[in-house]
Amino acid sequence: MGLSRPRWATRASVAILAATFGLWMALLAVVALLQWNERQALLQEATLRGAATTALLQAHTANTFRAVDNVLVEVAKTLERDNLARHDAGLRNEMRKRLAFMPYVRAIFVIGPSGFIQHDTDHPATPDVSLADRPYFRQYLDGDAPLTPVSAPMLSRSGTGWFVAVTHRIGRGPDFRGVAVAAIQLAYFSDLYQKVGVAEGSEILLFHRDGRLIAQYPGTSGRVGESYARSPLFRDHLGRASWGTYLEQSGPWPHARIFNYAALDEVPLVVAQAQDMSEHLAVWRRWAIVGAAGLLLLLGAMMAGASQYLRARQDRQRQQERLLQGEKMEALGQLTGSIAHDFGNILGVLATNISLIRKLGADPRIAAALGRAERAVGNGTVLTRQLMSFSRKRELEVVDCDANAAIASVLALLEHAAGPHCKLAFEPGSLARPCRLDRAQFETALINLVVNARQAVEGQGRITIRTRSASGEDLHLTAASHQQRFVCVSVVDDGKGMPDEVRRRAVEPFFTTKGEGGTGFGLAQAYSMMEQLGGDLAIESRVGAGTSIHLCFPEAPA
Repeated sequence: MGLSRPRWATRASVAILAATFGLWMALLAVVALLQWNERQALLQEATLRGAATTALLQAHTANTFRAVDNVLVEVAKTLERDNLARHDAGLRNEMRKRLAFMPYVRAIFVIGPSGFIQHDTDHPATPDVSLADRPYFRQYLDGDAPLTPVSAPMLSRSGTGWFVAVTHRIGRGPDFRGVAVAAIQLAYFSDLYQKVGVAEGSEILLFHRDGRLIAQYPGTSGRVGESYARSPLFRDHLGRASWGTYLEQSGPWPHARIFNYAALDEVPLVVAQAQDMSEHLAVWRRWAIVGAAGLLLLLGAMMAGASQYLRARQDRQRQQERLLQGEKMEALGQLTGSIAHDFGNILGVLATNISLIRKLGADPRIAAALGRAERAVGNGTVLTRQLMSFSRKRELEVVDCDANAAIASVLALLEHAAGPHCKLAFEPGSLARPCRLDRAQFETALINLVVNARQAVEGQGRITIRTRSASGEDLHLTAASHQQRFVCVSVVDDGKGMPDEVRRRAVEPFFTTKGEGGTGFGLAQAYSMMEQLGGDLAIESRVGAGTSIHLCFPEAPA
């Protein structure tokens, strides 16, 4: 018999599903912790690698500008010692020799006190123009201004592109004889950074201390000479420490970046490496996605396994209930069959003698008494047939029948059984096929169920009869019936419902909660009919929420 699950079974199912989900959540927490630790380790590795690269570039840049300054110091000493003519060939050749060993220097030249070039490795190609307005020259004329030995990036007036000027004063004290200048090629640093190599999405950058960009590789995020003075590097970090690491979440770059930076001590330059976190974490992210997908699949498998276990457990419980119920019903059937047989014999004798008395007696009083006795014998005969049917000693007359049509044909009788104050509604569903049933037994069972429903709603309420086609799995029948198709006829009331202990015994013969007013045979007869038909009877009920009785008839074969 298909029964609604008792509360302890529902609680056990919820507990098993909750334990399964809790186990998955614990596994999720462990995996998430491992993934987080792996992410932090990758970021730490990227930070250390960036710090090492930045320190290496800082040292190389410092050595580069120190070498240039050493050459300028020698040029300045030569001019302070010797009074050479303008564009002296000997000095120019000496500067060209030094230039050959410094690929990062494009030209070396000397600006006189008047602002015009006095000596130049490019002579005579260099135009004779005044450079007195250049900031790197004017700073030596203003004695109060702090000196900056390396200029910000600027464009050459001779058309050779961007450069930074490394300068050294010629002359001491008031004896100002000019400025020695080396023009550093910015392309050298970009080529150098390319050889160092960076990960996809990362950059190496060289800034002037005032925030202007000198060089970068690859050249994707900014332009030479562009100011980054408002960026977090110059606005927040350089003022606190001359070197360090920070995470930049915004700015001209599309993704968050790890910034390693180091300011040079002797010259106003800052070397930085910006590493795109998304690139460093790309492999980790793919594995995290795979892990998340695996966990979701595992959750699905665990919940499916738990559901399968619960279904198997419920099937075992239903089978045990059916077995116990079957054994009980078989014993009761044997008893009721024997009683019905003997009772039928007694009724037969009574009927014969009543017929004989009717033939012999003509008194009207005797006739009235005999009529009452015959009606009692008739009722006893009906009860005997019911007992014989229950004990399976009376074969059912099974036919293929449209359940909707069968219900419609007795709807008036069912409305009478429901009583004048109950609202009886019939909601026929779309049935794919007829079902197998005994028409007379079906009508009797429906009448009994409507009468029971009327008593449950205490004469005032709503009773609904519904039909639908469904599989055994949809109806929560035993596993063996899951693939079978049924026509389900449901009688639903909004009455007081049954407690679990009453629901479990509802189909037992002679069990009643109506006292002397009930026989305890209506549901027992319906259950016996359903067993003989190969169908099932299911009861769903909850105290205060009404009762639904489902008669599940096998669909007729095609």
